[in-house]
Amino acid sequence: MWLKKFFIYQINGTLAYDEDLWIGLFDRMRQRDLRSGEKEGCGWVSPSSSDGPLFLHFDQAIWLSLSIQSRYLPASTLRKAVDEALEEMAQQGQSINAKVKREVKESVQTQMLTQAFVEHTEVPILLDLKNKYLLVGVSSEKQADLATGYLRKTIGALPVVMPSVSGVGRKLTSALAGKLPGQLSLANGVWMQQALMQTNKATFTGCDLPDSRVDFAIQQGMVVAKLSLRFNQILKCVINDRMQVSSIAYDSTWRLEHKEDFEQNESEEKALADMILLRPIYHGLVNALMNWLGETNEADELK
Repeated sequence: MWLKKFFIYQINGTLAYDEDLWIGLFDRMRQRDLRSGEKEGCGWVSPSSSDGPLFLHFDQAIWLSLSIQSRYLPASTLRKAVDEALEEMAQQGQSINAKVKREVKESVQTQMLTQAFVEHTEVPILLDLKNKYLLVGVSSEKQADLATGYLRKTIGALPVVMPSVSGVGRKLTSALAGKLPGQLSLANGVWMQQALMQTNKATFTGCDLPDSRVDFAIQQGMVVAKLSLRFNQILKCVINDRMQVSSIAYDSTWRLEHKEDFEQNESEEKALADMILLRPIYHGLVNALMNWLGETNEADELK
């Protein structure tokens, strides 16, 4: 379970791990097939294999995998089917009003959902109780909220806080002037936008930073929305002004050096080896980002 992207949550309180209790809790909330008419659903699956355990644990670090299922029903397809049904009713002389339209739409949608394509998305989650953070491997805050909400529902409590993002864009912009923590360095990409005007954007990729074009954009009032960074020559990633980490690419030399550590024959052993290998890397990256960009915002606490 190599993370390619994640949102950071800080654990703001005590969260006790009880293996026997958690096995039962996660088993009750495991993945199941969507019922007829259901548009979406969540459930835990094994992070190692189809028949493996629902979580892996090592030294207060826990690997999880949440399956999000959703039935894909294009709005245009639904609209066309509803219009055809209403037209047929009108030809038969039936009166069409708002109530009838609503009932027909609900009936057609329920019928079509049973035949709709079900999309499966697996969300990797790393819960580090020792270092007190949670990483959720999704691309949107809505998905992150869905995943943390389901985890809270599963174990009964999840005292986590998203870092405040106020000032993150300013700090990312200042990084172009060399104001970076020692473990981080500029890579080759920066995405900018006009302050308070997201429609005016500029992108500079594949270039050595700092760059005179970027300096000129800053002089014109633009700020950094996303910045490509390297961490300790181990990985490269993109950090945005919402403090999401994405586009994580692991250095090939580092991977080759640790090839024997994460190449195992058994899927569960491989997943556990990945966690042991990657946990200090993620901890170092999160620690560097939080010390540089993060400010805990108590108003964002998820209870």
